[in-house]
Amino acid sequence: MEENLDILRKIVNELISRLPDDCKEIAMSHSQRLFNDIKDKGLKGALKSWYYIEDEEEILALD
Repeated sequence: MEENLDILRKIVNELISRLPDDCKEIAMSHSQRLFNDIKDKGLKGALKSWYYIEDEEEILALD
């Protein structure tokens, strides 16, 4: 999981580097919150909380 999170972080950082300067700080702040949620809750738990999903079948549909 940690390895996948590192890869995702590299992708997000590359995308952020291509944003206009006035957008970078906001994007970094929001992406850090997303990464913290994933680390704390796991990917499925984070998806559940972000999208207010209660049914496990809905999570499987996102995979």
